[in-house]
Amino acid sequence: NMTGVAWNTQIMALKIFADNSNNAYTSDIVNAVLYAADNGAKVSNNSYGSLFNNSVAAEIIQKPMYDAISAANDAGMLFVAASGNDSADLDGTAMSTPSDLELPNIISVAASNQFDEPAAWFTNYGKNSVDIAAPGEFIYSTLPGNEYATWNGTSMATPHVTGAAALLIEHAPDLTPAEIKAVLMNTVD
Repeated sequence: NMTGVAWNTQIMALKIFADNSNNAYTSDIVNAVLYAADNGAKVSNNSYGSLFNNSVAAEIIQKPMYDAISAANDAGMLFVAASGNDSADLDGTAMSTPSDLELPNIISVAASNQFDEPAAWFTNYGKNSVDIAAPGEFIYSTLPGNEYATWNGTSMATPHVTGAAALLIEHAPDLTPAEIKAVLMNTVD
């Protein structure tokens, strides 16, 4: 049996990736974010992203995503985003979108290991670009077809933060996304 972080939540599953593909169109991501916000989602888990070293390429993708996530902020939705698995310093020239967008409702998540240390061999990091770390190494999870496996990555860490945010929202539903982010960041070790 498996259990998650927040047991009394409703889940809205939105598909942005094509079948058997690791690629998602920016338009599908934008539509999913707006759909979630328009339909009352208070927190969203976003375990995807793109690493850019070219600011021109990043700008093409960042503007529509920025606008959608900003609209989600206005609707009261916290946007929890994986920082990525490239061992990159996001305070340098690398950018990981959408986690690096500067909006008050985005919380960027790095991965820690079972010793509560950064899983530096894969996680992106940055004192100014990444907000929080959560368990992301050797995470036992479900797979399609009633299968289970152990995985590593910021995509494993991000749902822990999303679940913690859901618990906080259940306890204090009137908090804004920025307030939820502040509580999470100010109460972790």
